[in-house]
Amino acid sequence: MKPVFAHTTKARALRILLFDSNLSILATLKTLLESHGHEVFIAVDAATALRLTQQHKPEVIVAGIELEETSGYELAKEIRSLPAGSRCRMIALAELNHLENLKN
Repeated sequence: MKPVFAHTTKARALRILLFDSNLSILATLKTLLESHGHEVFIAVDAATALRLTQQHKPEVIVAGIELEETSGYELAKEIRSLPAGSRCRMIALAELNHLENLKN
């Protein structure tokens, strides 16, 4: 008997850049995404994120909003200005306490 939610087609692997200052979140996401066949790169600072974007040309970037050295919004602007980052999809990663602050 097949599982109800079994995938019948396999999605193509993506190059994904994860950027956040929280290493445990990055490690968890990396493990999850790699288990689905994606190629994952990790950056914990803006300089590394920009370098990895130029080097690997990720198709998706998942970046934290509140970062120690810069905001995720500022980093997104910088990445968008690079030829390698101009067409990639970007996903904002927010911690629950940040989402609560946005409501207030």
